Amino acid sequence: MDKPTATLGAETDDRPARSPSVARTAGPRFDQAALLRFAHWYLERWAASRTMVESALKRRCAKAVRAELLEREAAAELIAAVLAKLTADGLVRDDLYAEARAGRLARRGKPRGRIAADLAQRGIDAETSAHALSEAGVDDLVAAKVYARRRRLGPHRLEGRADHRNRDIAALARAGFSSSAAHAAIDGDDT
Repeated sequence: MDKPTATLGAETDDRPARSPSVARTAGPRFDQAALLRFAHWYLERWAASRTMVESALKRRCAKAVRAELLEREAAAELIAAVLAKLTADGLVRDDLYAEARAGRLARRGKPRGRIAADLAQRGIDAETSAHALSEAGVDDLVAAKVYARRRRLGPHRLEGRADHRNRDIAALARAGFSSSAAHAAIDGDDT
C-alpha cells in the first residue's frame, strides 16, 4: 500500500479545504505596534541594553524587508520610534543593566577588565561602564579569590598545592587577573 505523501498546504481527500473566512492574509502586519509588542516580548525574556534591543529590532525588520513587507527607510523609522518609546517608558535603561551585569560578573569572579570588555560588547559606553563598576564594588583581589575558590586553585586545592602553584597563577593570569592579584589569591589563606 502506498503511503500518502504530505505536502505543506495541499488539500487531501481526508482533510477539508480551508474555509474562506479563515484564509491567510499576505503576511504579518509590520507596524509600530507590532514591533513594540516584539520589543516587549524580548525584554520580558532577556535583560538587555539599548544596543541589544536595537539589534534585535533590526534583525526582526530585516526579515520583513527581505520578505518585502516593509521598506528599509520605514524600518529605520520604526526602530527609532520604538526605541524612543521604550526609553521614555523606562523599559530600556543602560545604567541599571550595566550595574546588574557588572555585579553578577563580579560575584562570579571576573576581573575588572573582563567586566568592562563585556559591558562594551553589549553596547554600554565607557562612562556608564565605569560608574557600574564602581557601584558594583568590583575589586580584582576579591574576584581573584572567588575565581580561585570556584576553580579549586591555590588554597582551595585538595592536595598538591605547592606543586601546582605556578600553574594556578597562570590560570588566574589567563583569566585576566593582574600578577599581584593572582599571587595574592594563590599564596593567601583560604578565606
